[in-house]
Amino acid sequence: MVILAVLGLSLAGCGGSPGSAASPSASSTVAGSAGPSTPAATPNTSPSPAATGPLVRYGRQGGLAGVDDRMTIQPDGAYQITRKGGVSRNGTLPAAELAHLRGVLEGSHFADIPAVNPGNGQMRDGFTYQVIYAGHEVAAADGGLPAALQDVLGELNTLLERHSSG
Repeated sequence: MVILAVLGLSLAGCGGSPGSAASPSASSTVAGSAGPSTPAATPNTSPSPAATGPLVRYGRQGGLAGVDDRMTIQPDGAYQITRKGGVSRNGTLPAAELAHLRGVLEGSHFADIPAVNPGNGQMRDGFTYQVIYAGHEVAAADGGLPAALQDVLGELNTLLERHSSG
């Protein structure tokens, strides 16, 4: 029950991105109703949020040490990592790492992974995870990780550890 509450809060905390993705459509629809020439111009003038936003956002919380890790990777490989305590580290992934990450994300069929994947309740000191990729947000907990998400989390954890220390 606690895991579901944590996942719910995690989804609410990350809700800004998906919610902002819906806002332009809603305003386009309203604007489109106002006049006959507006509908054709509105969809073509603004790029989709997925095209202009980060490649992937990742969060990992919990464990024995009570970690709180966050990582954002831009389409060009620029990243920002913030770990517990609030110290941020910025850098750029090497081209090979960025290409590998893209391959893992695309190969996971991320949009098909259920949005909420609660754990089985038996992992008292497990982690909870949030991943946002291509406009799809997934929250999961240890003990309830779908197979398709395991490779994604493995790659994101590897990048987080590799690039968060000096």
